[in-house]
Formats: sequence, structure tokens, C-alpha cells
Amino acid sequence: METYQMNTKLLRYLRNEFENPSLTYITALQPLKGGFDTAIFSFQLQGDDFPLTGPLVMRLYSGNHATGVAAWESGIQNAVEKAGYPAPEVLLLCEDKSVLGGEFYIYKMIPGVPLMYVSPDEVPQRMGESHAELHELDPQLVIELMKASGFSNVGTNYEYALGEMVEFAHSHAWAM
Repeated sequence: METYQMNTKLLRYLRNEFENPSLTYITALQPLKGGFDTAIFSFQLQGDDFPLTGPLVMRLYSGNHATGVAAWESGIQNAVEKAGYPAPEVLLLCEDKSVLGGEFYIYKMIPGVPLMYVSPDEVPQRMGESHAELHELDPQLVIELMKASGFSNVGTNYEYALGEMVEFAHSHAWAM
């Protein structure tokens, strides 16, 4: 789908979702580099009494992803943010693949420099620091935050991962 089409469809969806016909773009969707298996865009909106202010980021999954991946990953992102890790809070999740061709979620852009833009000499240090900080989180707190958000199988998510692999295998001809 072309970015122009995505801009139109996303704005229509958000106007409907927030019941806000005054919603417009300050900055339309701009592709961001990165994203191993998702397309990432920055954008900014304005509208009467619109709660999502400031620069925003949308992470869009391909339609080939198993249903629920965006919910799971956005749930993890919110849980680690609430546990004290500097991750942006997810503000909106859309699991309806018909809107943009795949599930997506929106969060506030946080200040900083993406890893892909730092000097290659800095990457090991930055990754080490980030991983160390993430591993300092209390896993039980993260599990409880996930469960409080409605994820009942947290901590025993092997069935989910296995189901995703089976669905992937069935969707590819070479796996038959």
C-alpha cells in the first residue's frame, strides 16, 4: 500500500475511533528506518480535544503476521514502561487488519537517537547498557502488569509461540 493511501486510511480510522472529524495531519506518515519485521512511521496530528498530541510513531505489521502479535508486543512494551524501563507507552492498538493491511499500534515518539544512527563503535556499549537495564526489571512485576492488561498466559507463552510457528508454516507453500 502506498504511503498516500495509508495516510488517508489511517486518518479515516482515527477520526472514527476518536469521533473527531476535525482531525488532520500536521505531519503525514513518514517512513522511519528500522523495524526488523514491521514498517515504522512517524507522524503528528491535530484536532479539537484530541488526546494524542506531539510526535507519534506507528508500528505496522504485515498482514502475514499471526493475529495477536501486535497486541502481545504492545502489551510487553506497556508493561516494561510501567515497570520503569524507558519505553514509550502504547496509546492505541488496532488489531483489524482490514484498516491498513496488518495490525498496528501507535505510541509517542521519545527523545533519543535510534541505534542504527549511532557510530558502529558505540553499538556494543549501547546495547549492553540497554540489555542490562532491561534485565534489572523485576520479571514478576512485568508478568503481573501483563496479566492486569488481560494477558492470561504470560509466563507460559510457549503455546502462543508454537501456534504462531504452525500458522506461519501452514501459510507457506514450501512447508506443505
